[in-house]
Amino acid sequence: MPTGDETKNLGAGRSTRSLYLVTSYDAAPWEYHLHLGYIHNRNVLGQHESLRHISTAVGRKVGDNLRLVADYGTDTPTSRASNLNTELFILGAIYSVRKRLDFDFGAK
Repeated sequence: MPTGDETKNLGAGRSTRSLYLVTSYDAAPWEYHLHLGYIHNRNVLGQHESLRHISTAVGRKVGDNLRLVADYGTDTPTSRASNLNTELFILGAIYSVRKRLDFDFGAK
């Protein structure tokens, strides 16, 4: 339910539709991930209405408790002033202390 009010700078007051596909493949010790996304950005600010996200990631288990990961992605800019996609690259590591407790660190 849209609850914003553009006259008070509290959002557009319009619903936004989005669709995301996330898929993974585990080929131990390697793992592969793909994220595809689309947002229909209904707004009153003159921003792009069709926003896309694509990213792919790879991880490798190193030992019993450590995984190294890398992620590359690109997003459509929201501003109409730019047609250049935003790109990101993330390198990181995940250390598993216990079965349900991980510490993550990385750089974007």
